[in-house]
Amino acid sequence: MAELIRRGRKPGEIVVIDPRADALDKAESKDVVVLAGDATRNVTLEAVKVGRASALIVAAGRDDTSTLIVLIARRLAADLPISVVIRSEDNESPATQAGANTVINPASFAGLLLAGSTSGPHLADYLMDLADGSRRPPRRGVALRTGGRSERDRPAAILPISDILADQRSTKFEMRPSQATLSD
Repeated sequence: MAELIRRGRKPGEIVVIDPRADALDKAESKDVVVLAGDATRNVTLEAVKVGRASALIVAAGRDDTSTLIVLIARRLAADLPISVVIRSEDNESPATQAGANTVINPASFAGLLLAGSTSGPHLADYLMDLADGSRRPPRRGVALRTGGRSERDRPAAILPISDILADQRSTKFEMRPSQATLSD
């Protein structure tokens, strides 16, 4: 909730559903809309008009509960983008099968960052920049290999990878991935 607000979402556009008073008090202090309820119930998701939502983030604290919420929300809103936090790797596939578009496993993500911090210069920093969204990732170009052609005949093409990754739209490339290399 706080991260959505930090990224520019208006608090009045955010709805928090939780049965716990302390969680609702915290949400209410940020001026978001709150509903004391059980998100595993159709009536609760219907009450907040989940079918008209722009997105749904599910973080119920238990994988089985989160997956059930995804399943119910998907039935009520076929095209709704749904992101879910799943803590056990074994439960990632069921969450996807239930209808989640994005499954986030905090332990796997932390492992990715830790491994990245040991295998390349600044890789963990770069991944954090992408995940954080508060800073624009450093510009790194994609340069074409010569492919047997002379430098003079090679097309001059540098595509800033940070622009590609930051762009939410689909990007079509005219080159095959084997023809491109990342350069600093």
